[in-house]
Amino acid sequence: MKTLLISKFVGALLITIGVCSAQTEENILYGGRFEVRGFGGANYGPSRSTALTPQTPLTFGGEVGFGLTDMMAVIGTFAYNRVGTDPSVNPPVDGSIKEYMGGMRFSVPIRDARIVPYGSLSLGKVSFKNYVEGTPNSQGVSTPMATSSGHVGIAPALGADIPFSKHVGVGIEFRVVKATDAGLYLRLCGSVFFRFP
Repeated sequence: MKTLLISKFVGALLITIGVCSAQTEENILYGGRFEVRGFGGANYGPSRSTALTPQTPLTFGGEVGFGLTDMMAVIGTFAYNRVGTDPSVNPPVDGSIKEYMGGMRFSVPIRDARIVPYGSLSLGKVSFKNYVEGTPNSQGVSTPMATSSGHVGIAPALGADIPFSKHVGVGIEFRVVKATDAGLYLRLCGSVFFRFP
């Protein structure tokens, strides 16, 4: 019984590897193809206050792309980064960072390889929103006041895609975001993408 289960597991694993390894020209984002990608992960700011809870919060967002050649695509990205709660604000409210960026992705398709590495460079707006404690009302209750600021940002990234077919695949990306007059932060995200036609 155990031998049968092991044989089935190994067989399924080999089939999965075979599907992932079927990297052909049809599976890449070549010129004229569109891509829609959703991603999620975590972000971390080395200069971020250690008082924030949690210190490494969540990131999620989406990206659209259009292939110009087999190796180059134009991309547009939106990301929402939760940066944690400041316990000094009463009641506590999360701060956030939003990214609105566009740029270029440069892929390195390797025939018959299941992984497609890439690098990208994006520019755009990085919007920071923080909260400070407001003035207490007559009942002694204060409402947090939002303070926001927008900055020009640059974001280099390295990642890899694993296409399962011509239309569907997964990926992972490490990105560094640096905004003017603000500290840099990092984010690591996994993604699912859909390509067409």
